[in-house]
Order: sequence, then structure tokens, then C-alpha cells
Amino acid sequence: MPPSKAKSSYPIKRAASPGSSGGTMSRDYSVNLSVQQVLSLWVHGATLQHFTAAVAGVYRVAGKRMAPLEALVFGVGQTTLSVVISFSRILATL
Repeated sequence: MPPSKAKSSYPIKRAASPGSSGGTMSRDYSVNLSVQQVLSLWVHGATLQHFTAAVAGVYRVAGKRMAPLEALVFGVGQTTLSVVISFSRILATL
């Protein structure tokens, strides 16, 4: 039998084209990403808040006063950490 008329014993399933009835998967994916981002921001904010409280607690127990420059350094460090984590999460979705 010529190769053009040979029949395969394995069925080939074709993927749906992007414009045809694939809307549910796309919608589910976007909802999943939205929920993930909201939960991520909530957890990230709670973690940094607890970190700030831990640093303040250590300073208080040690009886050390925090100079304004130290507070500025900690604040800038936390902000930089937040920006780096947020940027890496944005890159992960691309």
C-alpha cells in the first residue's frame, strides 16, 4: 500500500484553535492568576509587618534606641525587598 493511503492505528487528537471554545480555560487561568496575586500580596504584606514587629521587639528587649538613620535603612531595605519580589512575580507571569 502506498504511504499516502496508509492508515495509522493511533488516533491523533488535535488541539482546539485559540479562537474556538477555549474560552473557559482562558477565563479559569486569568481567575487563577488574579486570586494568586491577591493572596500573594496579602501574605507578603503580613510577612513584612511581622518582620517589622520582630525588629522592633528585638530593639526593645535589648534596650537599644533606634536612630532615625537606622529606621531609614530598615525602611529602604524593606521597600527594596518588596519591589524585587513584586518584579520577580510579574516576570513569572510573562
